Amino acid sequence: MQAYRLILLVGTLGVALAVSACNDESYLNLTTPSQVNTGKMEVKDQMATETLSADHIDQKGVVTVVQHILRNGNEDVTLTIPYLPDGKAQAGYLGAVYQHAFEEQGLTHSSVNMVPVTDSQYAKNVLVSYKTLVASQPKDCGRIPGYQGTETLEGFGDYRYGCEVNATISKMVDDPADLLGKTNPPEANSRRNGAIIDPYQAGTPNQPIKGMQASTVGQ
Repeated sequence: MQAYRLILLVGTLGVALAVSACNDESYLNLTTPSQVNTGKMEVKDQMATETLSADHIDQKGVVTVVQHILRNGNEDVTLTIPYLPDGKAQAGYLGAVYQHAFEEQGLTHSSVNMVPVTDSQYAKNVLVSYKTLVASQPKDCGRIPGYQGTETLEGFGDYRYGCEVNATISKMVDDPADLLGKTNPPEANSRRNGAIIDPYQAGTPNQPIKGMQASTVGQ
C-alpha cells in the first residue's frame, strides 16, 4: 500500500513538472545570444589633417597628400596658413603656390584660410584638412578587454569575439573606398557581347594568330 502511494506521489509530481514546463515559454526558445561577432567592417567619413612645410613648397608632401585624397577623400580641401604680424603677404603668396601645386596633381577644389599668430613655432607648418573615408570595426563592437593594459578580464562577459580582429584589419585597409564596392557598369553592347561569346559557346576554334615583323608594328 505504501509503495502504491509512493508511485502515485511520484507520478503526480511528474505531471506537475511537465505542466509547469509547458507553461514556461523560455523552454520553447532554443537560441542563446552569441558571443561571436557577425558584423562587417564599416566605412565612414572622418576629418583628416596633414601638415606641409611653410618655409618652402613641400612638393613631395603635396604628391602624397593629393594621392590619398583622390583615393579616399573629399576633394574640398582647406589650407590653413599661419602668419606672423609682418608676414601676411608672404602667407598669401604661399597659399597661392600651394594651390597651384595641388592643381598640377589633379586636385582643383581647395581654399586658403590665413590665420595670424604671434609665436613663430606655430608658423612653421601649413595645415591641410579634408574629409576622408576610414574603415572601422562594426558598430557596437568594442575593443578586446586588456587592450589598453588597465582593464581586467571581467569585461569579457560583454565582449564579442572577433571584434578585435576586425578593428586590427580595418587599420590595414589602404583604400576604404574599395569596401563600398563598384558602381554598376554602363550598359554593354549586347550585339558585341554575342559576337564574342557565341562562337566560344559553339566550340568554334579560334583562327591562328599570324606573326608580325618589327618593321610592320604600328603601321
